[in-house]
Amino acid sequence: MSDNSQPSQPASRRRRHRRVVFRGTERFDAEGLFDDAPADAEERRERLDKAGDDDRRILNELPPHWGKFDAEGRR
Repeated sequence: MSDNSQPSQPASRRRRHRRVVFRGTERFDAEGLFDDAPADAEERRERLDKAGDDDRRILNELPPHWGKFDAEGRR
């Protein structure tokens, strides 16, 4: 019979727990994220304008405590 009151190995010799990471199944389409920088100046300007419009829309739609900056751009 084995004595179950004592661990089989001392605490210092136990294996360290390995973190388990599950790979996600989500896939997203990052529009323009992996493209090279646009050569056309107008296309670059359109992207910057779109990004600025998105930022303003998000800041206006979210409650003030959700964003770091408020809609007026103050800290």
